[in-house]
Amino acid sequence: MASLPDPAALPDIPEHERTPTVRQLLAFIEQQHAVIQQQKEEIDTLKAELARLKKLPKRPKIRPSTLPKDDDPSDDDPNDDSTPGSGGGGKGKTTKPRPSNPKTCRKARVLLAL
Repeated sequence: MASLPDPAALPDIPEHERTPTVRQLLAFIEQQHAVIQQQKEEIDTLKAELARLKKLPKRPKIRPSTLPKDDDPSDDDPNDDSTPGSGGGGKGKTTKPRPSNPKTCRKARVLLAL
């Protein structure tokens, strides 16, 4: 929200140009400025009370990252087309087959029974 200019920052109006209407308007501007300042203070107070009632933190507690720097170039594979952090899962993914447990795998039990 943009701050309003101070009524004192208005250009000076020479006394001979200050008609009763101009004087009344300047007084009205000063009065409105005082009301706006009071409302801003009240809004800030109410926002603080609302945050307290909602039990919101006063400020977010964001800590800087503590991840270690990756200075080891041995992880860089020039033939690796995957992007960092992609976690694999692409079409060209090749994985080793899991060793089967003969106690839980039916196919392994049948082969052992032969």
